[in-house]
Amino acid sequence: MDPDIIDFPGAFLVRRPLAKFISSRRSVKVAENYKQIGCKSPILDLTQRQASALESMLPVSRYECAYFHCHALLHPMTEEVVKKIKSGGFEQLILLPLYPQFSQATTLSSMNEWNRQAKKQECTIPAKLICCYPNQPLFIDAWVENINSALVRFH
Repeated sequence: MDPDIIDFPGAFLVRRPLAKFISSRRSVKVAENYKQIGCKSPILDLTQRQASALESMLPVSRYECAYFHCHALLHPMTEEVVKKIKSGGFEQLILLPLYPQFSQATTLSSMNEWNRQAKKQECTIPAKLICCYPNQPLFIDAWVENINSALVRFH
């Protein structure tokens, strides 16, 4: 039902039934995939590992920092995290989407959900967005290096 994904003139009138139709068809197709990976999405575990790795790599000796992660469709949800942050006495936020790509259905949708929840809860802490790191040349070079080293094994 994400308005950033189901977005066309008059979409608010049909978003709920259309989302139900799409999800009922899609769930049948992906059920087998989920069985093969342990009957749950790996997203939460992977995100927690990414957040822990990031936390361990960033220098916090000069700053008092806290790390949070949130999701649009599973816990901890964006709404819950905005509440925690709002009550935490923070002076500034750095928002870092961890998607390996930029798309309207991922990064843009998540950032819009963050903005909706922050506005709804009147969270006025200044926020900086680190966006689109997958487009950075060093990130792309790292991917190319990993792909090339994997290809060597097949030759």
